[in-house]
Amino acid sequence: MTEHGSPCGIRSVNEYQDRLIDKNVTDKKAEAYVETGEKSKAWAGISATDHENGHFSCDARVGAAALEKDNHTAGRATADASAEFGLGGAIAEANADATVYSYGDDSGQIDVAKGRVSGGLGIGPGGAKAKVEASVDFVDVNLKFSKNQEVDVNVGLTADVGFEAGVDGVSASVLGLGVSLGRSTGISTPLGRVSFKLW
Repeated sequence: MTEHGSPCGIRSVNEYQDRLIDKNVTDKKAEAYVETGEKSKAWAGISATDHENGHFSCDARVGAAALEKDNHTAGRATADASAEFGLGGAIAEANADATVYSYGDDSGQIDVAKGRVSGGLGIGPGGAKAKVEASVDFVDVNLKFSKNQEVDVNVGLTADVGFEAGVDGVSASVLGLGVSLGRSTGISTPLGRVSFKLW
């Protein structure tokens, strides 16, 4: 998923909670991950973390790729889900996507013929989110300019619906037509979108 992250600030506040409270405490984490294959791959993993400061998080992911060599991937399908609770609030999100071809390195990524569905629900002092996204991208290009700055441009069909607001910004969309302001700023139409991650 090349999305820059949610303007809903629940996760951001929870991350600040980790940095500011009990810096010397080691997280209690349980995880399992398995990967098979060399040229074609399949993977699955799950983790749960007690950050020892009132912040709890968990995630699960699964995927497969028909061909993976160097920076090229063909026939990739992935699914993931995550949830967390902390001072920023509680949030749960899920995503599934399939891509015909992808190329990526440290400077960015290009996906060709990609389908995606995702959704999220969250509420707390860090923000609020109620959003469902569905898209078929003919081309999705993500370029990274520095550690925290990037641009994402795609051409395809989009039917996003929802709203999110919080410490990282605000976004709203109806049937693919939308706008986001804040850490990630951009516009979307039913035929594509452009967004910039500013910090």
